[in-house]
Amino acid sequence: MMTGNAIGRFMDTARRAGIAFEATLPSVIADKDAIDRLFGQDIAEAIQQCGYPGGVEVPGIAEDLLIYPLEEIAARQEGYRSGAGEEQWDKDHWVFADRSADPFTVGTGGRIFFSRHGQGAWSYEYLCANLLVFFDLASAWIEFFVIDNQSQIVDDDFSVLPQKRAEFEARVGALGGEIDREAAVPVMLGDWSRLVRPPPRGAVVRPAPTFCCKRISGRWRTNAAGR
Repeated sequence: MMTGNAIGRFMDTARRAGIAFEATLPSVIADKDAIDRLFGQDIAEAIQQCGYPGGVEVPGIAEDLLIYPLEEIAARQEGYRSGAGEEQWDKDHWVFADRSADPFTVGTGGRIFFSRHGQGAWSYEYLCANLLVFFDLASAWIEFFVIDNQSQIVDDDFSVLPQKRAEFEARVGALGGEIDREAAVPVMLGDWSRLVRPPPRGAVVRPAPTFCCKRISGRWRTNAAGR
């Protein structure tokens, strides 16, 4: 699967799965250059052409993944890049989505990372090269989990069935673009036991704050500052 029209594919897949979203253009943001700085010029141009599928709640086995609307990304940094939690947060990372307070971030060069809260320190698990690859990963997950398996891929003990894990691994393996499949598969499956790896040499590992939730624009938002 090529990444070129990843945003359009993601929106088509979400529609087929009955998942609601709002496709917005960068014009909703006062700072017109913010998207270029955050995701890179090529991806900003793709967003300008297709729109950005924000406000998406991607179903998961136990918890949904929320991709923030473009106009909320700046406010969602409170408690990470600003506020009581800012000293513990790597300022090279911007949160653009989360799953139950576990943030997905855009780092240096537009690369996508995943972090877990409540681990005593922030570590940033590399997932894929950029936002387009991330949307292809999310598309593959929706196709696999919602459309093809009707969200039924676990046994009575709530463990992922081995054959279903193998099937999803194969789908991730077929994706184009640079992706860390050893991280992407357990992240999408919510299987943290398979994601426990020592941080790479030179990685930033910082104390992680506690979380609470606030409501913003009709949605619950996490707040790393505990307010």
